Amino acid sequence: GEIRAVGQMDRRLAEAARMGFRRAYVSPKALGSRPPAGISTVETEDVRGLIQQLFP
Repeated sequence: GEIRAVGQMDRRLAEAARMGFRRAYVSPKALGSRPPAGISTVETEDVRGLIQQLFP
């Protein structure tokens, strides 16, 4: 299935970083700018691509 963008992505990523997450898999359409400090993002179009990145 398609991975879609959500609203307020920057705020969500900042909160995830505060909670201790260090990486987020996001839609290529999700980010308008760089991710907040403390978290990196990996762009993926769909669940199949996500699985391939997690389990090469």
